[in-house]
Amino acid sequence: MKLKNDMVNLIVRVEHHLCPQYCGVVDRRRIIAFLLLTISELIIIPYHIMLFLVMKESYGLILCCLHTFVFCLLQFLIWKRKIAFVKGISSLYLLMFAKLALDSVFCINFGLANDNLSVISNLFVVFILAITALSQALYKTCTIITVGMIPMLLIYLFSIPLMSVLFSLKTIFLGFMMLVYVAVYNMSIVTKGLRQPKRMAR
Repeated sequence: MKLKNDMVNLIVRVEHHLCPQYCGVVDRRRIIAFLLLTISELIIIPYHIMLFLVMKESYGLILCCLHTFVFCLLQFLIWKRKIAFVKGISSLYLLMFAKLALDSVFCINFGLANDNLSVISNLFVVFILAITALSQALYKTCTIITVGMIPMLLIYLFSIPLMSVLFSLKTIFLGFMMLVYVAVYNMSIVTKGLRQPKRMAR
């Protein structure tokens, strides 16, 4: 219970700092996503750097260092409120997408032989990014990520054996279906005509 209260207090403190004037339901979703994304990157970035150093993979290391620099710059601008929070979190999502897209190209062209798992994992994370942006009403960001994912997807499909493509189609199809699901429940028309329980109606 104490951990739960501490988490809620942290979220509230951050939202008062980043959204001092107003914070609705969607804004709180963005704050929570921002905090989780920041924590994830603080773990993933050192892990990737260590992997690239061990494997002596110069392309990956350069990409990771560049990503880290831009990520830290965006974090500084967001926390110092030099840019609007909505613009900041959208920029973080686009940065993540660009990094994953470039990483997939490097995996296909310069990585280990038959490194299909890394690429399909990147595609899966891109789907999560697009769905997350859509659920937070960041429609332009979601559109950019979804459209940008198409050439990334085509590169992947045309660079792997046919059997791997066939087994990967289920994951790709479900990713698009989740995007459709979030898009539908975000429509205002969907919430019209809801049938409330009797005691709530009274």
